[in-house]
Amino acid sequence: YIPRMFPLKQLNVCKLRECRIFAKHILNRSGTVIGAETSRMLARGLQNGSDAMRAEIGVLAEENGALFQSLSEERPNMRSLLRPIAVGTMPSAKVSSSHKTPLPDLKVLVGPPDLLAEAIPMCMSDEKHSLQWVQSTWAGVKPLLELPHREYMLSSLKGVFGQAMSEYVLGWILTIRRGMLIRAGTKSWQQGPSFETGGVAGLRVGIMGTGSIGADVARCLQAMQMTCIGMNSKGNAHPNFESCFSPDDKLKFAEGLDVLVSILPETPSTNDIIDKDMLSRIKPQTSIVINVGRGNAVVDSHLYESVLCGQVGHAVLDVFREEPLPESHPFWRDSRIIITSHTAAPTNLEEAAKVFWKNYDRFVDGLKPHHLVDFDLGY
Repeated sequence: YIPRMFPLKQLNVCKLRECRIFAKHILNRSGTVIGAETSRMLARGLQNGSDAMRAEIGVLAEENGALFQSLSEERPNMRSLLRPIAVGTMPSAKVSSSHKTPLPDLKVLVGPPDLLAEAIPMCMSDEKHSLQWVQSTWAGVKPLLELPHREYMLSSLKGVFGQAMSEYVLGWILTIRRGMLIRAGTKSWQQGPSFETGGVAGLRVGIMGTGSIGADVARCLQAMQMTCIGMNSKGNAHPNFESCFSPDDKLKFAEGLDVLVSILPETPSTNDIIDKDMLSRIKPQTSIVINVGRGNAVVDSHLYESVLCGQVGHAVLDVFREEPLPESHPFWRDSRIIITSHTAAPTNLEEAAKVFWKNYDRFVDGLKPHHLVDFDLGY
């Protein structure tokens, strides 16, 4: 039992590792059941010594240790389970000295995919490795799809980028449609709508990708009286979209669009999907193409030519096949092509920590974490 005055918030679950007691119900001295979250936490620590609670969590350390800090602040009582792991040549005074050594004892990893791609082979260097689950702090997981190791569950980060992506997409549509950049650069009184192509009400917007981010973007744009249609792998209907199309019907999807937005992940099926045929179907001269998904979706030369000839009015590009985008790339040469250097939706580590711990709770309860990636599909 837990005495009434016991400071539960200070309880270190790791101190219970050696217990061999099955705690079906945990009561305080008065006989009333304590909070459900605390009860589950304690039960995990007590039940059969809790192998899950023994498992350290490998945190892929960034130079400033921000992810480790966010995870610690979200669950202070679990801090002792967090193990900073350094990979590559990254300098950090806060990381483990196990740098570049095998890590077969770790069951859980969390971090950005580029660093996870270095750590996972370290975890699987032994045939008796323990790695079971990996949580990405990015929405995309391409670096992990290129590894031969797939004997673990992989969760992508979802539910945290929708707000930022919506702000980005809406912001640029408004900026371009209302001529804000041109007006901001004027040095004399310029009255009248000469720089504007119109407002946003009534625009037809095609969103490629109807997952959680795409649905949030559509909801935001609809609040501004825009009409949103969607594209997904099977053309399945979605309540946030007026209609949905499959990639096989991409030309029908693109017909007459005022704005084309790509939020597609990088997979073989999304390579070069935005080509000259698709761009020829959107509304000429005033149309806007926005790419916040992955650079592989766009045929760069086709988009550039479409802007030069006036078929596409503006392109707002956040992601590219090669990053940083080389200074010699023709996209830099035209003011109608706006480059934002992969800044549309930076990871909010506080929100990422919340997603991780919720998934961790499921993991230690023997449930599958949310947002698992299909390695064959790539998302």
